[in-house]
Amino acid sequence: MRSCIRPASYGRSVCALFVVAFFLFSMGNVVFAGGVALPVITVNSAQYLSSSSATLSANITGSDYDMLDIKFKYGTDPSNLSLSGTTTPNSLSAGAKETIAVLDLRSLTAATTYYYVLSYDYNGSTYTTESSSFRTASDPGGSGSSVPLGTTGHLGLMLVLLAGLGLWAGRTRRGRSSLRG
Repeated sequence: MRSCIRPASYGRSVCALFVVAFFLFSMGNVVFAGGVALPVITVNSAQYLSSSSATLSANITGSDYDMLDIKFKYGTDPSNLSLSGTTTPNSLSAGAKETIAVLDLRSLTAATTYYYVLSYDYNGSTYTTESSSFRTASDPGGSGSSVPLGTTGHLGLMLVLLAGLGLWAGRTRRGRSSLRG
């Protein structure tokens, strides 16, 4: 008896990929790391941009454990986010409902691109979100711009998995047909 229904030409690895993709898709926004369900975090685009200030925020839901030392790390070099600021709130108790963590940045340099991530301690480990960026305005009366560099969520993961599956399946079919003819 087969454990997975699949076209015979695709093989076991594709069947396993479908099972993994279905599992991830059916879990919604829950991400697991080391067997621990991580909170769902959406880092927002920077707001209230000026030549010397910006406000960073993130929506946090689904905290099964205490979240400690919640902070934004930021800097002008994406590989070296040497500056940090503690958010308000800076910790969440287990079971907390949706919360918005906020940090107001001051004394920024005009016409400069800054990169930022949210960092937090959760169940004994430190986690960091994907990077985003914003650019401060060039003059005191102007406004800067905010650009998310990475997207998170299972819809994106699902699309990547399906695109990869399509490419792999196409190569497999072409490879087999060229052997016959």
